[in-house]
Amino acid sequence: MQKIVIVTGYWNQEGIWGDSTKEVNELLEEGWKVVNANPMGAYGFGTGHGSAGEERSHLGHHQYHDKGFASLIVLERD
Repeated sequence: MQKIVIVTGYWNQEGIWGDSTKEVNELLEEGWKVVNANPMGAYGFGTGHGSAGEERSHLGHHQYHDKGFASLIVLERD
């Protein structure tokens, strides 16, 4: 049996790193094995503009909350 989980990582508005690895970690503890992991992409890296190209001047100098990644994890268990 296989299961697919999408894992994300991101900076929240307070500049604290968060991720969705809890589900994957729980499945690994239950005996699932990772058979494949693929990056799905990153977002927001190096940008200082809104989605419509407007400056984000209202943000502080730590503009973390618009940056993150996603990965697709394939797990398998007998």
